[in-house]
Amino acid sequence: MDKDILITIELIKKFVKSNGVFEDYYYTPYSENELPIDVRIPYKVTKISLHKEKEGKFKYEGVVYVKPLEVIQGVGGQFETGYSLDDIPEYLLDDFTENIVKDIDNFLSHVYLEVDFTY
Repeated sequence: MDKDILITIELIKKFVKSNGVFEDYYYTPYSENELPIDVRIPYKVTKISLHKEKEGKFKYEGVVYVKPLEVIQGVGGQFETGYSLDDIPEYLLDDFTENIVKDIDNFLSHVYLEVDFTY
């Protein structure tokens, strides 16, 4: 593998937590329950794949493979497990993805990363 790619992957690892917890909340549409539903998703980064981009505005493109360990939801501090990513709104998944790569965009602007959820 190219030395520049290996160095860039090491830099990415400094910004992307290998283990983390995403926390947020959402409201259920058309529900009488006005309390927010809290969401916690512990996750592990399993792999970072990177290659040089031949064309375009980025020097490198790649994928961060993330394994959600579980999806926990609750109201008022009462949490339950057994949920999947399909049980939370799409915009929350977008926020989860953005949370993982946000520092890359700020500090390594020549790198474009996508997030792929693995199970």
